Amino acid sequence: MNLFNYQTKFVADFNQAVDSGIRRILGTSPTGSGKTVMATAIIKDCVAKYQRVLFIAHRDELITQAADKLRRFGDLAPGIIKAGRDKDQRPQALVQVASVQTLHARAFRSNQWSCHRQKSSSLTKLITAALAHISKSSTLTRRGGGRHEAAR
Repeated sequence: MNLFNYQTKFVADFNQAVDSGIRRILGTSPTGSGKTVMATAIIKDCVAKYQRVLFIAHRDELITQAADKLRRFGDLAPGIIKAGRDKDQRPQALVQVASVQTLHARAFRSNQWSCHRQKSSSLTKLITAALAHISKSSTLTRRGGGRHEAAR
């Protein structure tokens, strides 16, 4: 995968931040700058180390886009966790692209998430225990003027 200089710098800055112990990273880059391609480069590095990756998106278009970019630029075959996309499930894949809504439904609203049929905070534990969190956005603000909260 060939990245532009600014994309290579983004990936290097991310890796440096992770190596220095930072666990929650918010990367911003303008619309059309290739944020998903940069995330793909980071994910490809993780997969090379046999690390599992959970890519979470909130819209079907973003889930499809992420899975397509992972296939095209990363030579990866991600599983997709989303209602109605059962044919795209690959439970053993190191990379999973998931819908926020589906994860929420399975983790918090469904009694079938755990084998003991109890509501589980597994998703919260999974995200908390992750090596690093990367959020990508074109802006640092939300609709209505609110800012994304930076967590440490």
